[in-house]
Amino acid sequence: MPQKQEGGKQPTEICTLKEKKKKEDLQYQKKLVLLHREKY
Repeated sequence: MPQKQEGGKQPTEICTLKEKKKKEDLQYQKKLVLLHREKY
């Protein structure tokens, strides 16, 4: 997906938001794995 530049947002800010989302996704995946293990 092409990046759309928003007026107030700096590229660094966008990068940190991406990193934050990555970390949240990882935590979410870990939670799913734990739930999956509990089931079996």
